[in-house]
Amino acid sequence: MHKGTSLHSYFLMSQTLASRLVRALRHWIFATKSFTTTYLSRLLQFLRILDIFSKQKTVCPCRPPPTSRKDEDRALCPSFSPVQDPDALERTSVHIPYPTIPIHIDDTTNDICEGSSEQYSVVAACMDPQPSRSPHHSRTSLASRVPTPLPEIPMNVNSTNDRDKNQLRPELCQVVDDLVAVAPTEYERYDRSVKLEVMESSYVIQPMTMTFPNTEPPQPWVAYTHPEGAVYFFDAKRDILTDAYINEEDDREDIEHYIAQIHDYLTKYDVHLPSDVQLVLELRGSGRCGYYFVDHSHKSVFWLDKFDPVDLLQEVKVDFTTSHIGSEMESQYWYHNELFPGVRHIPDNTVRDLKDMLIHAVGDSLTSQASTVSYTLDELQMMLGLVTKVQIDQGPESVGSACFLYRLMATFAHERFLNLHGERAARLNKDQSIHPKRQRTLFMNIVSPFLFYGSGTHLKKLEKMSVDFLVNKPSWSKLLQNLTEEWKEFILYATVLLNANVAFLAIQSVDSSPPHGSRSAVQRASYFSIVTSLGVIIVGLMLVRQHHTTLNMSFLANRSASSLGLEMLAAMYSLPYALLMWGMVSFLISFSLMCFGSGDLPTIVLTSVGWVALCLLLLWCTSVSYEKHAYYYPWLLRQWVNIRTRIREKIEESRGQDETDSRTSQA
Repeated sequence: MHKGTSLHSYFLMSQTLASRLVRALRHWIFATKSFTTTYLSRLLQFLRILDIFSKQKTVCPCRPPPTSRKDEDRALCPSFSPVQDPDALERTSVHIPYPTIPIHIDDTTNDICEGSSEQYSVVAACMDPQPSRSPHHSRTSLASRVPTPLPEIPMNVNSTNDRDKNQLRPELCQVVDDLVAVAPTEYERYDRSVKLEVMESSYVIQPMTMTFPNTEPPQPWVAYTHPEGAVYFFDAKRDILTDAYINEEDDREDIEHYIAQIHDYLTKYDVHLPSDVQLVLELRGSGRCGYYFVDHSHKSVFWLDKFDPVDLLQEVKVDFTTSHIGSEMESQYWYHNELFPGVRHIPDNTVRDLKDMLIHAVGDSLTSQASTVSYTLDELQMMLGLVTKVQIDQGPESVGSACFLYRLMATFAHERFLNLHGERAARLNKDQSIHPKRQRTLFMNIVSPFLFYGSGTHLKKLEKMSVDFLVNKPSWSKLLQNLTEEWKEFILYATVLLNANVAFLAIQSVDSSPPHGSRSAVQRASYFSIVTSLGVIIVGLMLVRQHHTTLNMSFLANRSASSLGLEMLAAMYSLPYALLMWGMVSFLISFSLMCFGSGDLPTIVLTSVGWVALCLLLLWCTSVSYEKHAYYYPWLLRQWVNIRTRIREKIEESRGQDETDSRTSQA
């Protein structure tokens, strides 16, 4: 007996030591950002093996004893694997504390981590790397459990005692293996693709068969069908939602296992949840189980872990406040309702609030040229007409109307988050930036003259419609339409210029070759014009095709992440214009060389006069772009007035300085 006790104590000590060494080594790896630490990885693997070996002798009190080899693999599998994406652990700027509802906590109680070593271990333990899932992957079969209802005990989420308990108890993902905190927008319903074998049907419809009911899931689960066709399941007694296929035994046992583990955690650590709370579980493609809680009274989602919302907040690059994050959490709440629209009635005042938002959006689009609404006026009017037809008392069975309302509410809540609604630096116009203006790079200053400054015009348009990495859908559609029409016109002009060059070279006096087989300057300039004309046609056709097939708003949003990205895109958009201008210039040079080399004096005089007049007209047209004040005089007179005014100011300034110096010397 004494020997067994000593051996048991030895394994407990070895388990504790191995776990501490593993945790310290992980922290060190994260801090140094080392991707090539081969020996450290081997040491980490050895320590994990030692940790697992010690766990084989000591049954963890927070999980049931394994009943089969598969169960043993699950029980011994650690909840965190070695570093898979160390850079991903440093992208976060905000951590939402647990288990309280983060939207309604005072600023003084909001715990925001800022890059401590503990932060990396917590985030890594709750992240889901989502590796590709093997088609032969099978989840571990677990012993069936009797469904245990989750406690529904109201609590004051802002109480000091509860906050102290939150800091002392471990997080849920650290206790329950293979559990990961996810957001509703990270739900994998639309990424989950179930493949069925191709086979000939042998189903026979029996006589007098008039009903074809759905397969009923085991009690207490109830199956619901989303308007889009997806099947999900709801346990009304325990307020649990999932779209794992409960009709299959493996999926049902996995879900019941995680429910039991979460219930054990709530009971063991005395966690009290609000009354109107639902638990959502999802069997993810990585083999892990995602979860989140929904609080309908506060219209928010929350977790029992420190959640890293970097993927939810990455569209806005600011120092977040709790109220700002609250807008995105409300958007997550409405998106959850869109995923599961049939289990609850439409909340009170939802239709009224949505009507009010749509009416304001319609009025803003009608009266403002820079509205922040991301829909066109026609789309908004159609939305308002549909929302007006929705009856509030239709009940949960009207899932189509509910899904539409929830989607609009999620969209408008997310728009409020993007535009900093209710914040000090709220964006009021779609072309208003909340960040300092970015300076032009050396690339733009060098390339612009060779592109006849067409890239500058395109750059202004791109900057105006991709403010702060956000692209407005109506603006993108309008820009795409204008660009394609412009490129098509350039292609047409280039075709005309190409024909003109071919006809010009067909002139016998121009086509005559000098001795030794060389070409004249007239021919060379015309050849260059032909090449640029063909370049306009090829580049223009390629740009039109790409922007009608592959390129979309996300492409422009990614390009707007840096000044160089937008500048290179502006230069690419101006290529048809620049090549056409080079072709026109080279054709004019070729034609002028032919005229000046003819030796005919009247021809030379007329050509010279035409060139001078053309240059003056070009300067006149160019000067219009620089008019920023009321027009009282022609451009030359305005420049003379400005120069004369500056000279007078300098003279008066020098006289005043002389008078000041004389007074100082006399004193």
